[in-house]
Amino acid sequence: MSNTIILKLTEDEAAIIGDALETDADSYDDSINDARANGQRADVVTFTEARDRIRAVLVKVRELVGE
Repeated sequence: MSNTIILKLTEDEAAIIGDALETDADSYDDSINDARANGQRADVVTFTEARDRIRAVLVKVRELVGE
């Protein structure tokens, strides 16, 4: 299991991280679509898992800044 860390950020900094996470998740969506189009099922699974983990972190960040 992962260790928990405490990170102090301003709301603006947290929003920047949220924007970066959203962009990263969107790029995984593109990779998922490309992998599907090319019949690369293992890559679809890998990219989907990564995207879902990123989106879970994004939800936490947005909750902290009230979005």
